[in-house]
Amino acid sequence: MNGGVAFAAPMSSTSVRLIVGGGNKVSVLDVATGAIVNEFESYGRVRCVATSQVGQAIAFAGFDKTVRLFAV
Repeated sequence: MNGGVAFAAPMSSTSVRLIVGGGNKVSVLDVATGAIVNEFESYGRVRCVATSQVGQAIAFAGFDKTVRLFAV
């Protein structure tokens, strides 16, 4: 994340990844190192983030009224 406010930060089910949503992107961070593992762009500001039960997918919704789903 590059500054700004994080609106959501769920942990993966394995507690290995932290998913942080804020601004116009969602970042997947490695908990042990803090390194960004993956990033996803949103068309508008991110409002909420959720992970699948087994942590293989994330969904995020924005203030632009869209929902996006990605495999991680």
